Amino acid sequence: MELRTLFDQVGSRDLTKRKNAWNTLFQKRSEILLDHSEIQELRTVLIDEEDLDVRSFGTLCLDHYVEWKRSGAEDTLQDWLFKPFVPPLFSAGSAHSPKSAVIAVCDHQHIRDVQPQVMLARFLPSDRYHATEFHQISLRDPQWEPVALDELSAVCFVGRPGMFHNCKLIDALPPELRFSLPADDDEWRGKPLSSESVDRYHHVRQNRPNAGPMFYAAREEATRRTDYALVQRLRINYGGHHVAVLILAGATSLGTCGAA
Repeated sequence: MELRTLFDQVGSRDLTKRKNAWNTLFQKRSEILLDHSEIQELRTVLIDEEDLDVRSFGTLCLDHYVEWKRSGAEDTLQDWLFKPFVPPLFSAGSAHSPKSAVIAVCDHQHIRDVQPQVMLARFLPSDRYHATEFHQISLRDPQWEPVALDELSAVCFVGRPGMFHNCKLIDALPPELRFSLPADDDEWRGKPLSSESVDRYHHVRQNRPNAGPMFYAAREEATRRTDYALVQRLRINYGGHHVAVLILAGATSLGTCGAA
């Protein structure tokens, strides 16, 4: 079926033709190639659909089509990790659409964890993650108003949680996580690896309830660098609603790049 024919039929006055057109989209999904703007146009058609039966059926067919289109192109782990960042089918353009964000810290040199954030932006396709915004927060003078934390349903923090100063979502994290990183420290942040920095700062801690903690320390040898990072996803209650929190953070900035 040609795309123009498909769009003509979903917009037809004939209820049966409209329903058959949605069924065709599902049955011939391997033959019908829609880009992001065309999918958005079909979403608009469904929003305007007055017949509840056709609207429900069309929603299922379009949802199946979109999921089928994604299924062969993305890694299963990434799909699971970032699933909370995928807005519902009809949310595009809605004033009440769930919002999400990927946030990194930058300092006066505009470095820190901006690079892994750029990596994520390149690999999160805009057609799927169209409700996700990317923000950089100053290390010394964080301004959280532009991020609108209260409106987020999902957030990804790129970098050590302790560097996100005065962040209400960070403050709402459980105090005891299975894996954690040391708090932010001006003395060791950005410094080269050393035996003292590893003990104080450049390590990941595993908190074991029935045993002592285990430490995974970054180290640098003549021809080899070993680093560790957290990839954590959890759900917290914040402001009367649930927020999915994803943390990608390394014992060093290199580890954060590895997590991303």
